[in-house]
Amino acid sequence: MLTFVFRPEPPYDFAKTIRRFCRVTDGTVRIVGDTVYRTTRVEGKPVLLEIRSTSGNADSAELFVRVCAPSENGLTETEALTLKAKLESMLAIAGPWRAFSDWLLRHPRLGTLGVAMRGLRLWLDGDPFESLIRTIVSQQLSTSFALTLCSRLVETAGDVLEWNGERFSVFPTPERLASLDENRLRSLQFSRQKSEYVLTVSRAAADRRWSWDQLDEMADEEAVAFLTGFRGIGRWTAECYLLLGRGRQDALPAADLGLRKAIGLLYGLQRLPSEAEVRTLAEEWAPWRGYVALYLWESLAVGGLAHPPISVDIHG
Repeated sequence: MLTFVFRPEPPYDFAKTIRRFCRVTDGTVRIVGDTVYRTTRVEGKPVLLEIRSTSGNADSAELFVRVCAPSENGLTETEALTLKAKLESMLAIAGPWRAFSDWLLRHPRLGTLGVAMRGLRLWLDGDPFESLIRTIVSQQLSTSFALTLCSRLVETAGDVLEWNGERFSVFPTPERLASLDENRLRSLQFSRQKSEYVLTVSRAAADRRWSWDQLDEMADEEAVAFLTGFRGIGRWTAECYLLLGRGRQDALPAADLGLRKAIGLLYGLQRLPSEAEVRTLAEEWAPWRGYVALYLWESLAVGGLAHPPISVDIHG
């Protein structure tokens, strides 16, 4: 059976990192005890991964990954190498996380955040298309209903892998989603606009109107401008995709309500800052604005990190 062992540079806290996936309920990610099962694709081929940490110490982390399905000889040597490279990115094995952690701990206001979230890493979605569609679906919806809609997409157009008598869902390909029509999505409780947005992006991806590698070569603002050229993709969607789908360390979804709430708590503002105020406040976080956003989001999951009111110039 194909296995991989990764020893990421510390700190790498496995328990904190997988915590947000406990909230994913569409069948593509499943947590059993301290083991994560998640699906992805390699060269279009559905794959089920078993991921667990063999060390509970954030300063000596070791991750063990095995390919459960397809079974033995299911991947070619080239596909195995492709999967290894993908895992290094997807599981945040590489990246400037040590430098970010050191910077965060020294920050006069964010230091408490750095202590509370130390070792948290950003795991990416199974593939870029999956992340973009999830983000589009999540626009202006509650988290629970967005997960419900994503689950219905997966059930309707995704693949299924079986392992030890269990069934695991794989997010649909662009081609499978593009083959649906608006009436089918409406029957799943997608709004007319949301149906249009999902189909527009799915068809653009299926028709190869751009490549994901092409997007990766763009600077953040260039990528935002490109993505927002598609109907249904606004700045929030583009920035969330760049951060959560591609791990861009400085991509800041400043309009996000949860992020604004966390900033209000941490900075003791006693009100919700505006998008413009968040961008002004976050200027001093560059080039780590995306990573700080991740940490702030996760701080809400543990009740927030409130501080007493302080005088902060957030108007520039």
